[in-house]
Amino acid sequence: MIERADDGFFYMPATINGSSVRFLIDTGASMVILPRPVADEAGITGTSRATATTVGGPQSVDLASIRSLKAAGITLRDVPVAIQHSGMSIPLLGMDTLADIGRIEIDGNLLTVHPASAPSGQPSRN
Repeated sequence: MIERADDGFFYMPATINGSSVRFLIDTGASMVILPRPVADEAGITGTSRATATTVGGPQSVDLASIRSLKAAGITLRDVPVAIQHSGMSIPLLGMDTLADIGRIEIDGNLLTVHPASAPSGQPSRN
């Protein structure tokens, strides 16, 4: 279970390529979005560029893949990620990855993750 933080949001501890991160759970984001310094620390480099539509307007991002993302007892491989160059400092865990991790349930100030079962090797339990 994850308790709501003082700022009103939920944060999920995770590792990406072995680096510890604290993701903001963002049901408004369609995918994982990393600030450039977090991506650099995890050894993630962009393979192409795109324009993402964000709350703050269009943003140029690099597209890449996270080799290994571990969260809530689940390991995901080759997770698509957008790397934002400026304007954010907190990694966002978006809906595509949340769906792969499992079902989330919010009850008041508690968020519970019900891990997904492992279909054909994509998410696997640690």
